[in-house]
Amino acid sequence: MDNDKIAIELQTTEIILYRDLLQHNFYEFFKFFWTAINNETLIDNWHIKYLCDELQAVAERVIKREKKRIRFDN
Repeated sequence: MDNDKIAIELQTTEIILYRDLLQHNFYEFFKFFWTAINNETLIDNWHIKYLCDELQAVAERVIKREKKRIRFDN
């Protein structure tokens, strides 16, 4: 294999791995697509990761059709 083919294969592998990361990690997805929804620079902080993790957990429970963890009664 020549160097060009190796470089293309490495780039393809990196793209596949990064795509898989974005599909399974809402926080990374959010950071990656931030510029698509906002022109300002993202000022990342702990609460953004926390909220993304909470939203991902809820989405995963909904997909698996699991019961709610918390119920608010009035």
